Amino acid sequence: MSKRIAYIRVSSIGQNTSRQDQQIEDLCVDKIFTEKVSGKNVQDRPQFQMMLEYAREDDIIFCADLSRWGRSMVDIRNSITFLTSKGVTVKFLKENLTFSNDKLDPMSDLLLGILSSLAEWERAVIKSRQMEGVKIAQQNNVYKERCGRKPKLTTEQVHEVKTKVSAGVARAAVAKEYGVSRQTVYVLTS
Repeated sequence: MSKRIAYIRVSSIGQNTSRQDQQIEDLCVDKIFTEKVSGKNVQDRPQFQMMLEYAREDDIIFCADLSRWGRSMVDIRNSITFLTSKGVTVKFLKENLTFSNDKLDPMSDLLLGILSSLAEWERAVIKSRQMEGVKIAQQNNVYKERCGRKPKLTTEQVHEVKTKVSAGVARAAVAKEYGVSRQTVYVLTS
């Protein structure tokens, strides 16, 4: 039986997913994968990886817009090709693009190339602006190397987590032992 799946992503913990939630709400999806992490690559996104594994033939994956799927043109193309080769359909709502193995559309492929290039370019521009801001802050002696909250785990604890997971201890058990989320353990050990 086919499933309707949604993928929702924002770039940081401080952002909320309400705009995407609202777009997905009317689609009556069976499963939602949500994460608050940079879209720079798919390897560092545990929910995205779980979605790739979860999706089966005849499933449909909805994503609010292409830039939420990712910021790397290669990752976007490869992940869509991987899913469609499994018989999964991928739909981007904002762009009104649909990709499936049985529906080859040269125009959609062209738009995917253009829009994913723009998503990658936009990330590069954001990163460039961020570095300009850091440089100015350093010149004015107001830059702090580490911004945000203190890490929950020390370097030693991170090493212990990796060792335990590689030894076969369940990630959920390790997460509970160290008082962190399973997602944190997945990020540290993938």
